[in-house]
Amino acid sequence: MFSVDKIKKVSKNMIKSNDQSLLKLSRIIEFDALRVMALFMILYTHFFAYVPLNLYLNVIFNNTALIGLSIFVFLSGFGLYTSVLSKGLTNFNPLDFLKKRLLRIYPLYLLSIILYFLIFNFLKIYQPFDLQPIVRAIIGHLLCLQVIFYPKIPQMMTIWFIGMIVPFYLLFLITAALPIRKFIIANLFIFLLLVFIKFIFEINDIELIDLRLIFYYPIFVFGSIVAGFAEFFNRKQIYLKPAILLNLLLITIFSLFLQTQDQLTFPHSLHLKLIDVINVIYFFIHSFLFTTLLTLGVFLISQWIKQQKSLVVYLSNLSYAAYLLHRVVYGLFFFVINRQLNLPHLVRIPLFLLITILLFWISDKVVLLEKLLLKRVFPKIG
Repeated sequence: MFSVDKIKKVSKNMIKSNDQSLLKLSRIIEFDALRVMALFMILYTHFFAYVPLNLYLNVIFNNTALIGLSIFVFLSGFGLYTSVLSKGLTNFNPLDFLKKRLLRIYPLYLLSIILYFLIFNFLKIYQPFDLQPIVRAIIGHLLCLQVIFYPKIPQMMTIWFIGMIVPFYLLFLITAALPIRKFIIANLFIFLLLVFIKFIFEINDIELIDLRLIFYYPIFVFGSIVAGFAEFFNRKQIYLKPAILLNLLLITIFSLFLQTQDQLTFPHSLHLKLIDVINVIYFFIHSFLFTTLLTLGVFLISQWIKQQKSLVVYLSNLSYAAYLLHRVVYGLFFFVINRQLNLPHLVRIPLFLLITILLFWISDKVVLLEKLLLKRVFPKIG
């Protein structure tokens, strides 16, 4: 016979076991590594836009910024649904969720808006852009409407991403408490509705909704779906080496083929010409091969990554700040040294690493200051 004390002890152990399982689910170190790698793909693309690197790497890493953003979006969807599952679908509080999410992203986003406006629009330093009409642009960015009302609201480079991820959060609120199968069906409906609305707008020559909102939404939802079936991540990965070698071969062959292609551009309309369709197919194949290779590679070296856990988690935690601030840091640096300076190619990669280390140092200080301010203003959350 079980005594009351024994039953309580067993129940306590079961709860503890579930909590540990959820904790393990919420922090997958391989995903932290993927986030860091995604960030470096974006940094690589944007840094060498200032000082082009005429190496074969440019062919292989073509459009890696778009792939890096795709990984960010995927991991965001995964993290959100994991957070909901950890508390239980029935305990999901939409307002509490939204408040915490906005407090997590908005302070640094607001700082970025100020810096971008002052440096690139007002002072016209290095990579100037015009935000006209200025009042509409500022209000649109403050309300995260720049992707929905594109091109009515001119976008600031890089931080347009926040104007996309916030609407994703709002759409997530509608379906977050649903079981995974209903979640999939509901989000499929939302995606098709977005496509339909965009198509109606284009037929009637209404310029609204950046196509990237539609393009990245399935990636965001897929991240949530993976979280819903996250038990698969607890299974051992097998046959990774043959898969990686195969992907390496495919991506090398495909990259050689891409050498004859122009820079792939993202479409801004659903009315695609044949060349646009071909370019989109090229991009998807390249993205699929690259991302598959990257993901398999990360899980292959997961033991080594776990040995570097403190560094990986540290860089992952700074990835959001580094993403928002990297244009400012890189732009100011090249403004000071003058990009026309003829830097030898062998110097450019070490220079990239040095300036990126500086970027992370600045990001660390900014994040620390943000936490201190949030702790004062919102003591219960900060």
